[in-house]
Amino acid sequence: MKLKPIFMITLCLAATPLLGQDASPVKQAKSKLDKWVETQQLISEEKSDWTAEQVSLADTKELLQKQLEALDEKIKEMEDTATEADNERNDLLLQRAGYMRANKSLAETISGLEKRLKDQTAYYPQPLLDMVDPLLVRIPENPEETDASLGQRVQNIVGILSQAQKFNNMITFIGETQDVEGSDKQVQVWTFYWGLGAAFYVDELGHVAGYGMPTPEGWVFTQDDSIAARVSKMRAYYENTDQDIKFVPVPVTIQ
Repeated sequence: MKLKPIFMITLCLAATPLLGQDASPVKQAKSKLDKWVETQQLISEEKSDWTAEQVSLADTKELLQKQLEALDEKIKEMEDTATEADNERNDLLLQRAGYMRANKSLAETISGLEKRLKDQTAYYPQPLLDMVDPLLVRIPENPEETDASLGQRVQNIVGILSQAQKFNNMITFIGETQDVEGSDKQVQVWTFYWGLGAAFYVDELGHVAGYGMPTPEGWVFTQDDSIAARVSKMRAYYENTDQDIKFVPVPVTIQ
């Protein structure tokens, strides 16, 4: 009977190592399970983050694609605009070249007209020359060096020709002086200019008379006192002091 407690103690000592050996694998399993759960949670979080990142990247890609398309469209518009501007510039250059050619041709024509007009002024009587003198002085001596515009030069020509045409279509009656043949004296006379074709003059007393004709060197007046009475009659008709109007023969040279 005294051996029974010793057996119980021995049994307990024998059972103790067995209990210690069963608890360690459980703890290890539990620890591994916790690690696995933690790993799965991390994987899940990473997957979730990656999915969100994928959506963000897709949105960013779509936005960049739209911006790229808009930029391509803008570049195309700029290229089209540049092409249109180039075409317009070429058209303007062609127009400018045409204008320069026409301007040169017109300048040559005007220069020719100015020369002919200056030559013709030799046939202009002094009263007409006095009228057109402000325009004549504007005609350039050297067309290549003038600063006057083509428009101004054309206006000068038209102005002179208009005055000449007006003078040629009417009778001009003016007072002026003429040399007296055989002396160095001059006498005050009244002169009828019959357009640009002829002129007749007579003095106040009806003693001195003559006629004038245009020549390439200018107007030449010839004293012919024999026509004094006839020119005086013309003056009376012109001034309406003699209303018994009749034909008056005067010398005329047809050139």
